[in-house]
Amino acid sequence: MHRVVCERHNVKCTRCASIFKRGSDEVERHWHCELCSASGDIDDAAKHIHFFHTPASCTCDIDRSTFASIVELAEHRRTQCSERLIECRYCHNIEPQGPASLDATDIMDGLNAHEAYCGNRTIECTKCKANVRIRQVLVHMQMHQMKEQVARENMVPCTNKECSKERATNPLGLCTSCFGPFYTGQHDPDNHKLLKRLARTLHTQLTRGCGSPRCRNLMCATGLQNIGADNCSTVSPLSQTEAAALMVPILKAYTPLVALSRPSIDYAKIDLHLCK
Repeated sequence: MHRVVCERHNVKCTRCASIFKRGSDEVERHWHCELCSASGDIDDAAKHIHFFHTPASCTCDIDRSTFASIVELAEHRRTQCSERLIECRYCHNIEPQGPASLDATDIMDGLNAHEAYCGNRTIECTKCKANVRIRQVLVHMQMHQMKEQVARENMVPCTNKECSKERATNPLGLCTSCFGPFYTGQHDPDNHKLLKRLARTLHTQLTRGCGSPRCRNLMCATGLQNIGADNCSTVSPLSQTEAAALMVPILKAYTPLVALSRPSIDYAKIDLHLCK
């Protein structure tokens, strides 16, 4: 009964299976395109034919300037048209992208003609002074970064445990910054005066401290007091005897410097903590 009543009051389009009320204006105005499967109101027919079935041309390429419709022309202008304006990834100027590049590398990198030309310009690397293409700067700098990482892994650290710089060539095995306070122009072939300066520095550091509020050195009076303040405890400064007891193992490790045979020093066993 429902189907009989429905067929009496409604009509079905034989092409698109749309349902309309029988005798209404929608049935009279229903329209189908003869060239494609589009349908709709008859007032939309002219607009549909104009945009989807009217040939259009582009001014960028004479050989293939005609397109089947304005929609295809719009897609061409949005993607492949040589007159399409882009922001160059290298010079950051608004320029026409130019024709598509035929180079395989440019195609893989997604470069158009302008960016291919702009990226092939060379600049001088600030580190190695080599001429590098702009498009290859990122890879070139990553190579420098990898070389620096390998150099850091193979770096011999400073003997001072409070320092992370590379060890320099000096009797104490310190870096250039840490060895600076111990350098002197006096003639000292047996390093006696050098070890005296080291002992004086360690003794002052253990008994008086460096005075830095950021010091956390366990071999420094100031560092011990700062750590005690962080833990809400009272730390008394080291006495002369206690400081000397801590200094003796370090100075004994450097005794080969004053020996006649000058045997090598095992810097890895030296537990030296100097405030910077």
